[in-house]
Amino acid sequence: MKQTPGHGHGWHLVRGACVGAALFGTIAHALLLLGLPVWFWLLPLSGAVACAVAIVAARREQQIDWVAKAPRWLLRTTVLVVAVCTLSLAFGAVATQPRVWDGVVAWGIKAAAVNSAMTLEQPFFADPSVLHHSPDYPLLQPLMLGGLAPFFGASGARLLFPLLYLAMVSGIGFATMRHTRNQNIGCWIALAVASTPFFLNTHGGGADSGYGEMFFATALAVVAVGLLLEDALLLASAALVLAWIKPEGAIVLPLVACTCFAFAGPRIWLSAAIAGMVSLALWLPLQQQLGHREVGAMLPLGVVLVVVVAIAARAFLDRRGVGIRGRALVLLVFAVMAGIALVVARPMLATSPSPLIGQYLGRIDSVLSKLNEVPTIVFGLLEIGLFKVQRFGLTFLLLLVAAITVCRGRRERGLAGAQGLLVLFALGMLAVFAAFLLSPEQNVRHHLRSSGARLLSHWLGVAWLVIAVVWGHMQPQRVSGSRSVRPISAPPERVGYTD
Repeated sequence: MKQTPGHGHGWHLVRGACVGAALFGTIAHALLLLGLPVWFWLLPLSGAVACAVAIVAARREQQIDWVAKAPRWLLRTTVLVVAVCTLSLAFGAVATQPRVWDGVVAWGIKAAAVNSAMTLEQPFFADPSVLHHSPDYPLLQPLMLGGLAPFFGASGARLLFPLLYLAMVSGIGFATMRHTRNQNIGCWIALAVASTPFFLNTHGGGADSGYGEMFFATALAVVAVGLLLEDALLLASAALVLAWIKPEGAIVLPLVACTCFAFAGPRIWLSAAIAGMVSLALWLPLQQQLGHREVGAMLPLGVVLVVVVAIAARAFLDRRGVGIRGRALVLLVFAVMAGIALVVARPMLATSPSPLIGQYLGRIDSVLSKLNEVPTIVFGLLEIGLFKVQRFGLTFLLLLVAAITVCRGRRERGLAGAQGLLVLFALGMLAVFAAFLLSPEQNVRHHLRSSGARLLSHWLGVAWLVIAVVWGHMQPQRVSGSRSVRPISAPPERVGYTD
């Protein structure tokens, strides 16, 4: 069964859009760091590059031997459901302004300021006496809204949010098809992601609410797709923008790098490491500037040094033929050493100009006083993820089943891709738990109610890709010229993460 026309073009359009967004973010942040305004035509130029990448990649596309092609009714139903959901979000985005607290104070006001002038050399950003909430929040979403506003108006620019939703749904669906070579599974996974209640809700965090959740969840899903398909360009593009979307990106980036260090091949690991280094080196000085703190070179230089050491360590391990287990053990040793260093350096961290370090890592000593809240945090997150079906449906229940399957069949070749994604998800859940444990917020239950679902929503794309890989592995594959069937092990030339 050969590739169905349109599927490859749709996939490459999504892929090109990710590359275009990363190009826009990189150049825009470099210009802001140099004290220059963002060029008016930068976003259209990035869009043109995205189209060029899509066209070139589509022409080089090799035909896919489908294991199973979806019937027309399923394809049409998938397109119809995704279109209806996207159009409803588009109406909500255009007809309403940013909603609830964060949608207004953390993102909407910044987007309005950037819309008036695509530069930081304006009182809103440069004058410390101008009071606004979270002045050092990342700027990629406001920058993209500001870049779209001259062409579509401030309300029309908010179509960015349904487009992000569409990119996430279609990207996961297409990636599932390409990995499993099964169109049926790809359609059902796309329908599941599209109908996830959290993104369709009309409150804070919904796709059209103006929050940063939709953008961050899309970027993290694309990172997972890059890992699964071993697509270095896609992985690097998504990793670049993580820290520029939400403050959590500065934490998730090292988690992505650690997963690639242990589970990915050298090319994928190198792309993740370099992308993370460039992202943080551009963002950390800008964050200091936005927070009206002294801009120093120590943090960016520290990031570069850590990445260079990690690249050298991985190259050494590869030359010695060390596999996944050995690399994971090396990471564990470094994690223990880093934990000891954080405890020793706690007094210095507490006075750090970085809000992330000062408010969270600098509060390591507060863990002892909040140990009694550990059960509250754990069971609170489990309740939100597993039993709040009005938020996430059956996503995390199905993920639990998939995780058990992966653990039981960890030696099976076809589950190799799911293992890396599952480790990334587990690291993400550990970071979410640590965020509540280290948070200065004393009312843990209130913090869980206000932020728990939003933090879990970031990992929905990763969760559904794990489910997709396991589902594809369980499907029988008919051998050409024979009536026998066998389980799908892996797509041609895609056998998961190689050593």
